[in-house]
Amino acid sequence: MSELIAKLGIDWKILIAQLINFGLVVLVLWRFAYKPIIAMLEQRTAKIEGGVKNAERVEQELKDIMVRREEELKKVSDGLEGKDPVEAVRWAVDNFSREEISLACSFGAEDVALVDMLVKINPKARIFYLDTDLLFKESIEVKDRLIERYGISPERYGAKTTLEEMAKEFGEGLWKKEPDRCCNIRKMLPLAEALSGLRCWITGIRRDQAPTRAN
Repeated sequence: MSELIAKLGIDWKILIAQLINFGLVVLVLWRFAYKPIIAMLEQRTAKIEGGVKNAERVEQELKDIMVRREEELKKVSDGLEGKDPVEAVRWAVDNFSREEISLACSFGAEDVALVDMLVKINPKARIFYLDTDLLFKESIEVKDRLIERYGISPERYGAKTTLEEMAKEFGEGLWKKEPDRCCNIRKMLPLAEALSGLRCWITGIRRDQAPTRAN
């Protein structure tokens, strides 16, 4: 081996020194670079695994809460079945604070009846309406008469864009060309704002008018 090294012109002393230096470099890198990086990666892996387990646990807890809530609501619904509507409104008022509950009023016959029930139970109850900027004259008249009779202050929620701005962006008569988009701009987005922060809302939609009111 020594003869071969000599023929190759390699100084074995230098070779040994280089091997030792290489070993030291590897050792230093492992101690101060690779090992901390691997440890950091292991810690991150552990955190991710822990996060996944926590997320799964939270998801299951939310599912359990939703199941219990549905069961509780069904009991309430069954208990109020066949009773006077006033009892249902009273239950809602008794179980939610003023900040958590509000009546959505569109000034139709059902809504007017609900306003009468609600205000007699709690004169300071919250009531809101959606102003599309296209309300019928009769609706505005009913609103004014309710304010005069019951002393209420309905909260107005409307689109962030005027009819003129909407026409400029989408063209005239959007409610005819794209009724869904128009409804989203002038009704759904304001409704989402109105419902923000509420835990309960009362509407005049009857169970025979929408499948979501079946129970």
